[in-house]
Amino acid sequence: MNHKLARFFLLSFTVLAGLTPFSARAEEKVIELCPKLAEEDTYKDQKDFKWMVAGKDGWIFRTDYDLKQDEYELSDWASGSFKRLNEVLGKRGTTLVVSINPTRGLVGHPALLPPYDKDYDLKKAQAGYEKLIDMFSETGIITANSKDAGTVSGFFLKRDNHWTAVGAKYMAQKVADAVKANPVYASLKKAEFVTTEAPAEEGKQANDNFLEFIEETCGKMPEPETIKTIYTTSRKDTGDAAQALLGEQAEAPEVVLWGTSNSTEPEPSHANFAGFLKEYLSADVNNASVQGGSIRGAIGSYVLTGQYDTQKPKVALWELSAHYGLDQDELFREMIPAIYGDCSDEEAIATASGQLEADQEGTVILKDLAAKSIFSRNYFVSLELENKDIREIAIHFVHEGDKKDKVKLERSVRNFPENPGKFYSELHYNIDKPLKEVRLQAEAKGSAYKAKICKMDLTLPVKAEDSVTD
Repeated sequence: MNHKLARFFLLSFTVLAGLTPFSARAEEKVIELCPKLAEEDTYKDQKDFKWMVAGKDGWIFRTDYDLKQDEYELSDWASGSFKRLNEVLGKRGTTLVVSINPTRGLVGHPALLPPYDKDYDLKKAQAGYEKLIDMFSETGIITANSKDAGTVSGFFLKRDNHWTAVGAKYMAQKVADAVKANPVYASLKKAEFVTTEAPAEEGKQANDNFLEFIEETCGKMPEPETIKTIYTTSRKDTGDAAQALLGEQAEAPEVVLWGTSNSTEPEPSHANFAGFLKEYLSADVNNASVQGGSIRGAIGSYVLTGQYDTQKPKVALWELSAHYGLDQDELFREMIPAIYGDCSDEEAIATASGQLEADQEGTVILKDLAAKSIFSRNYFVSLELENKDIREIAIHFVHEGDKKDKVKLERSVRNFPENPGKFYSELHYNIDKPLKEVRLQAEAKGSAYKAKICKMDLTLPVKAEDSVTD
């Protein structure tokens, strides 16, 4: 729907209701939202909430994310990047498994009010979601078949973007089914896990990101949702199994979960996704999820802090959502070489070390490269900074023919409480001119650096005209 028209309907709906903000239309339990939520400026720094509209039975939707319809599919470039990620993980002995959560619109569409109930094409949205799952499967990645997720009542909270235990349990079963159908499952160490449930403390509130934003915007918070049941999963061991466990406790589980805040424990969703996975897989799971990490937080933190190299998981479960933008150029350009691993100084195409300069244009960290014929296919820069306070950098690649490319990388405190100081970036896939030099810009000066250029033995990246450069 045209956003101007959507804002007009939202504003009209609020005014015509003739009620004070947040009073409910009793017959449909509709939370009345203030007119400010129909203004563009409200979302200037909060695009994840855009545009908030109320539905029946206390539902609140974001039209940009929750009501996506057929905009799901992978581009050729993204599909090729997921294939290469799967390839490099396979070379390291890890099987990648992906689950894709549905949009909230697919589940909550019966609660939509005019004009969104008519504008939202459920058939188109369902077809788009199914196509996305099929496209992931076609990359060779094991993909949970969650095509009927839209029929699962109670999958999501009504006034927050997170799932409930109902949604987590459903998705855990689908993931387990997919893993069990693959030969890797037979190699996993098995154990029995049981899930128990108990009443939550009275009035325990569910996560309320939406409501906090509404309170900040409108001055009053709608009634929060409450959690009724708490789920806990534990290992059931007796006799010899308990003794064997003592010898395994120092070992990391063979399965790792790269999840979002849906998967962190117990906050914010109290959904017990990792616990249900343990129960249905009959295998232990290392929950490496990152709250607020979106698509890249968990995998980035796990790989770049060295956990991947030390724990060597057999299976990596990646929890994704259908509303994500999946053309994540910088994610793949860093994760693929980081997982592949550094080359030695002897194997490197070029090496350099020195001090960062106080220069607005940055520091040339690798130069005089043209004669080495370094093209963009499967080459990457590995960079180590001594100053761990440097959390944001930009790597500039300068090629012959004045071809330039810039990659911005960051180590947020949320994802990296302890900054490892390591950065990686593949050269851009579409530049066919030899690399001349590499320049580094950093948010802080005064650091020693070590840099080198390595080459990978992987399938060549997709050369797509619409891939991203800065």
